[in-house]
Amino acid sequence: MINIKKQLLVLSLLLTLPILVSWLVFYFWQAPPLLVAGISYLFLLFIQMPAGDILTTNADLETRRINPDYRPPTIISRKLPIYELLTLGLLLALGIGCIYLYVQNL
Repeated sequence: MINIKKQLLVLSLLLTLPILVSWLVFYFWQAPPLLVAGISYLFLLFIQMPAGDILTTNADLETRRINPDYRPPTIISRKLPIYELLTLGLLLALGIGCIYLYVQNL
């Protein structure tokens, strides 16, 4: 039960913190809050991505080009829990949505 409360707290902070930061940035520097929030959401999405899933193949190819005897480590397939998928999906949707609304208001 405590784990679910902690996950909901982290998820709520991930969703509300960029909005609060964007309004503070707007108050001090008059930057567009939707653009700042969208960039913040996409940055958080990049941080929340599982490690090693995107760049592993390119690094292995570069290593193999330099050292032909290189054997990459065995790939362990890992399924993402529904909580991580929900977090990534919400961050992606909010980031694209904020940037889309900013572009529509130009």
